[in-house]
Amino acid sequence: MNMFFLLILLTQNAAGNVSASFVETDGQAQCEVKQKVVEGIFNTAQVKILESHCIAGRYRFSEFGHATSSATKRHFYWIDFDATPIEITRAQGWRSCMEREAEIDRAGYYCASSIQQQLD
Repeated sequence: MNMFFLLILLTQNAAGNVSASFVETDGQAQCEVKQKVVEGIFNTAQVKILESHCIAGRYRFSEFGHATSSATKRHFYWIDFDATPIEITRAQGWRSCMEREAEIDRAGYYCASSIQQQLD
């Protein structure tokens, strides 16, 4: 099995909603290059970046793409950057995701939505 690295990028909009993007790369070096490019684009566009990490591949997601409308289906995840290794867990929906985030209530733990679906 080929080793891959996953770029995980969390951003926050003006309403405070957290969005996650996942980009699979062929290795750590490629991941870090993509990370710098994407961070530069988002910073130029004044998009607030909460977290940005390259991790050894444990999780797979559907292809990255931009939402074409506000009606695009969203998936919800609990993401724990303080866990070793980083944990990404599916949430049932927005409400349960937000409730769990409020229960945990610590830096490094997020409820995030994404148009990308976690693959088994």
